[in-house]
Amino acid sequence: MKSILVFFAEGSEEMEAIIVIDLLRRAGINVVIAGDSNEILAARKTKIIPDVLISELDENQIYDLIYVPGGSKGVENLAKIDKVGVILKRHQEKGKYLAAICAGPLVLHHFDIFPKNQKLTSHPDVRPLLQIYDYSEDEIVEDRHIITSRGAGTAIDFSLYLIEILLDQSTANNVVRSIVYNGI
Repeated sequence: MKSILVFFAEGSEEMEAIIVIDLLRRAGINVVIAGDSNEILAARKTKIIPDVLISELDENQIYDLIYVPGGSKGVENLAKIDKVGVILKRHQEKGKYLAAICAGPLVLHHFDIFPKNQKLTSHPDVRPLLQIYDYSEDEIVEDRHIITSRGAGTAIDFSLYLIEILLDQSTANNVVRSIVYNGI
């Protein structure tokens, strides 16, 4: 079974996290939510209870993909946790997928994950901080096992893309049918 680690902190954007978590779980992927506290108040005041604390994560455990949702305060908080950077770098070195949406790419930027010519996208508000890379306004961008997307409005398509990458198109199509989604 494929496994995904989702980093979540106080102020993370709940739509970008929950939509992705929900759809990946519908596809049969094991999703582990790693949080900065036992109960997290998300960007829109939704309370989230993570599966595990970031501080308790085994830095040597390897997942098929690590995902960083946006939310400016959540991104700020994740960037303060050195263990997040250690785990992201270890996964990058192992050739595993990294994914981030909205302001989430700033966490990867903060921990020097992106090479200078990395193709990526993000929420337009954080573009000025990321245009030192090969910035794109495409809805979803994949380059060197790093997948980025624009924001909450792209979360369903982004999730389906991740399912295709990790599993296959047929599974993504089954999820589309199960949620009666017509956006593709």
